Amino acid sequence: MNMIATNWRLFRGCAALLQRNRRLMIFPLLAIAAVLIEMTLFSGAALLYVGCTGGLHAATFEHWFNTHLQSWWQFLAFIMPCYLILNFTIIFCNSALVACALAQLEGGDATIRAGLRIAWENRGRIFIWSLITGIVSTLIQYVLSAIPGVPSKLAGMLGGLAWSLATFFVVPLLVFERTNVFDSITRSAELIKRTWGPQITMRVGFGAISLVFTLLSLAVTLLFVAVVAIMPGSHPGITGALIVGAVVACILVLCAISLVIKCLELLYTAVLYSYARTGMLPDEIVPELLPPAGPR
Repeated sequence: MNMIATNWRLFRGCAALLQRNRRLMIFPLLAIAAVLIEMTLFSGAALLYVGCTGGLHAATFEHWFNTHLQSWWQFLAFIMPCYLILNFTIIFCNSALVACALAQLEGGDATIRAGLRIAWENRGRIFIWSLITGIVSTLIQYVLSAIPGVPSKLAGMLGGLAWSLATFFVVPLLVFERTNVFDSITRSAELIKRTWGPQITMRVGFGAISLVFTLLSLAVTLLFVAVVAIMPGSHPGITGALIVGAVVACILVLCAISLVIKCLELLYTAVLYSYARTGMLPDEIVPELLPPAGPR
């Protein structure tokens, strides 16, 4: 079976599994809402601080940003706590989703409350993992932006990919087996190397499918806008309203696509982890799509 067909069938299987438990969509929505609230609070606090120290003037804000860009360690000291809180929020909601999905796969309590309870019980581990992955991601981005040359940037990208693959099962290990963060990283890397290495490339298929749906949405929107714009005898006000409505609808569709793909990726992680532990797959996933589970 070729890779495209495998990815598509795996995507359909995960989509059917998500259809069986639509409540999983709540967790990314909670993450988005929480992140928006936190970003609003952080931005408001920053504006209040700058305004109280120098006045609410454009020159004051420009001077503040220039100063902190030159003294980057001061800016880092300001932004890292905010980044850590945002990262913790996202990983916390992802952990709750994975916990709920694992409970569904293995016959446990798959309610939203149960998923949030399990994530909260593991908040310490999730916080440490948020800190570690935040530091690693920041270092990778620093390498990509600060070191010139294509080889250096390629090395940074490969390092980021290797880190992503090696830590693929960290969240399920944290919330299901409740191992400490460093043991979870080690066990995740071992599990990937022993069992899933050749199959992790399937995750690329989710990105490709997301890209296809995104391009289709943009193409349909552009076609609609073009038709409305050249339609003879149309009222300018109605034309403008239709174009604005089409753009808003396109943005909502793109957000929905991103939301669903994120759910499917996390659900896929839970399926692989459960399969690695039990050798069992849900009815929605055909066994031939994955290699034998192998020794555990």
